[in-house]
Amino acid sequence: MRVVIALALVLFVAPALADPTEVHQGADGGSVEYSGHESGGTASGGGGGGTSGGYYEEHPYLDQRNGETCVATEYRRYDTQAEAETAAVADEDRWRRLTRDFPMCPSSPAPAGSAAAEAQSFWGTVPLPKPAPRIAPGWAVTGRKSYLETGDLPTAQFTRDTPRGELVIDATGPYYVDWGDGTSGGPYDEAGGPWPNGTVTHVYERVGACDVVVTQRWSAVWHLNGESGRLGGLRTEGRIDDFRAEELQAVRNR
Repeated sequence: MRVVIALALVLFVAPALADPTEVHQGADGGSVEYSGHESGGTASGGGGGGTSGGYYEEHPYLDQRNGETCVATEYRRYDTQAEAETAAVADEDRWRRLTRDFPMCPSSPAPAGSAAAEAQSFWGTVPLPKPAPRIAPGWAVTGRKSYLETGDLPTAQFTRDTPRGELVIDATGPYYVDWGDGTSGGPYDEAGGPWPNGTVTHVYERVGACDVVVTQRWSAVWHLNGESGRLGGLRTEGRIDDFRAEELQAVRNR
């Protein structure tokens, strides 16, 4: 996907700088760590000198927000469309690696008057699905799988008519589950289902009552009149309070 935002007249301060983010393969070969970030230029709709016009590319990097590592973005300005497109293509591998391991941060402010700013405004109003979790038959048996049904969908699409054309947002919300017994799971890309084929399962080991919390971390890709970009940072939540795990005991008839 090519993320290029063309602006007719936007004032820009400070040129884009190199990004020295390093990638370290985990010892087990299955995880990746990212470190280092040098911010590029930021766009501004105000005055104060600088270069007018230009083309913008949405560059991803890792940031800390509220104690959580997430994928943030910044808009970097280039003098020509070809330069912006080249930067967008070069960033595709970064997008793939970072969003595989980390959720999206709340979207960074887009240049004023841009298609990205319009997408961000719409993103803040869309009625995202909210989990309505259920574990049949309403309680669990210790030592045996419990099957969680999330009660909604992991994807959603939203559209809006704009002066630029139709704005389309394709949202994805994988599930993260706090099982209430000190363990958690996710991301789950499917909505789960009942026994015996449900894909979101858990085994309770101890008898007791638990509060099960299901969270969807939403990110999205938007498209508008040939331009596109990414959105993130929204969450929806559903819960099962006082869900009980019971021990199954054999009963003898004499």
